[in-house]
Amino acid sequence: MPENKKEGCAFCGSAEGRVIFPKEMNFGTRKPYRYLDCAACGGLSCQDEVPIAEAYPPEYFSFQKVAIRNGLAADLQSVLRSIKTALLLNRKAGFRKAVAALFSEHYLFPWFRAARVTKRSAIMDIGCGTGGLLLYLKDCGFEKLTGIDPYIPTDLVYANGLSIQKEGLGEVEGKYDFLIFHHVFEHTPDPLASISKTGNILKEDGHILIIAPVADCFAYRKYGVYWASLDAPRHLAIPTKRSLQCVAEKAGLRIVATGYVPNDRQLWNSELFLADISMIEADRGQFKGSALDSKRRRRALVAEAERLDARQEGDIAVFLLKRNLGDGR
Repeated sequence: MPENKKEGCAFCGSAEGRVIFPKEMNFGTRKPYRYLDCAACGGLSCQDEVPIAEAYPPEYFSFQKVAIRNGLAADLQSVLRSIKTALLLNRKAGFRKAVAALFSEHYLFPWFRAARVTKRSAIMDIGCGTGGLLLYLKDCGFEKLTGIDPYIPTDLVYANGLSIQKEGLGEVEGKYDFLIFHHVFEHTPDPLASISKTGNILKEDGHILIIAPVADCFAYRKYGVYWASLDAPRHLAIPTKRSLQCVAEKAGLRIVATGYVPNDRQLWNSELFLADISMIEADRGQFKGSALDSKRRRRALVAEAERLDARQEGDIAVFLLKRNLGDGR
């Protein structure tokens, strides 16, 4: 994340809209930041210069190295996951649904099937932090995994052979079948520049998966600056479906499928922020004795969040993109 931030909407460039001032409520600094709620596309864009160290202190969760389990039990789990992966990647609906019902499946697998991903597909996780998602995929039997993140302290190599490179998109070589922006796209100050760089490394028939909070959701409409997934100042550019479509077209891409990822805490966390309780304070139990100290109320908020996700009004969306070749492919 660069120090300089241009004015206006990060997606469509418009300067029209209302200015809002959400506060930093993850670590509880409560510092306000200036955002533009774009009147043209609905995207939210941070208008302030934010030093990297201010947004991402050393204790930020993405920078914590993931521990790998060893031993016979871990090896057996890995073998079983690899078998399950082969079954879940099967495109025969009846067979696959039976397996998913029996064993459950990670929310990425329907998108892998849609993009015809196999265990041997070349997959890159962009902005992967210390590689938590890639370690899971490695355990599932995927063979060609790469991770990059320009903000980790140094390159990482895990005992299972997975390596994470300290580099940005512009430094990557090679071609990939499947690129993942897993809760990363919203952290980029210039979404168009970021997604355009994928053109050099995406295979002609490859896909890009973007998982990100979206501003055209019930939670933002209800809570405004207290919407937890706004996460100022780390989320610099939060799209709507319309603004994501805008940058995709400019980058020569097209959206081929959309969906939502369940987020059962979207309302609960926003209620905490509305009550001026930060995430770190909530983790310490500092909401005890407040109006939020009610298991019944929390269950009701979680249930309502699940209904929102089912109605596609949730706050975390998924976009599957591919090159716009102009021939319908």
